[in-house]
Amino acid sequence: MPRLAALTEAARALPGCLHSEDFVALESDSQFLHVELWETPGAWDAAYAARTEALTALAYRLEFYKFARFAPTGPAWVAVDSDARGDTLRWPAAPGPIRILIQVTGDPTDPAQPLVALSSGTREEEGCLEFIFFRSVDFPENLALLESWASPAIYDRHWQFRLSQNSPPPPPAPERRYGETTFEWYPECHFILKNGCWVAEEPAKRMDTVFW
Repeated sequence: MPRLAALTEAARALPGCLHSEDFVALESDSQFLHVELWETPGAWDAAYAARTEALTALAYRLEFYKFARFAPTGPAWVAVDSDARGDTLRWPAAPGPIRILIQVTGDPTDPAQPLVALSSGTREEEGCLEFIFFRSVDFPENLALLESWASPAIYDRHWQFRLSQNSPPPPPAPERRYGETTFEWYPECHFILKNGCWVAEEPAKRMDTVFW
C-alpha cells in the first residue's frame, strides 16, 4: 500500500495528470482500485517512462480507455460529449464484456452494509462478472463502483430490470473535494506490456497494420 500511495502522489504532481486516486473495496481491505485520468495521450506518454517499473510491479490488471462521460437520458445512458454521439446515427455496441466505472460521493459515516448487500445481490444476476464498491483512501466521501457485464444484451436486461424497481432517489451527496462525479461505459479490455508498449491482452483485439 505505501508503494501505491507513492505512485499516486507522484502522478498528481506531473503535468497533465487530471486525476490520480486509490480506492479500497468495501468488502475486502486487500482489494484496491487505482484510477488515473490524463489530459492527453502525450501527457500520459511523457509521464509513463518514469513510472514503468512501478506500474508493472503493482498492477494485477491494467485497463486503458479513451475517457467518455455518460448521463442518464430517459431509460438510456447517453454520451455527454456531443461530438461523441449523433442524433441520427448510433454506433454499434462492441461485442464482449462491458466495463462500467461510476464515481460518486457518499457520507463516509453511513454503514457500508447496504452497498455490500447490493453488490452481493447484483453479482448473482446472469452475466454479472464484477460489481464492487470501493471507497477512496485519501477522500473517504469518494466512492467508486466497478462493474463488468458479459455482453451489451445482458447489461440491457440488467438496467431495464433496475428501472422497473422504481427505487427511491439517493440522499443528497456530500461535496466532492477531489476529482469529478463520472459515469463511464467502455468495451472492456485488459492490457499487457509488449515491446515497451501497452497492447490489448487478447490477440484478436490487436492489429499490426492499424493503430487506433
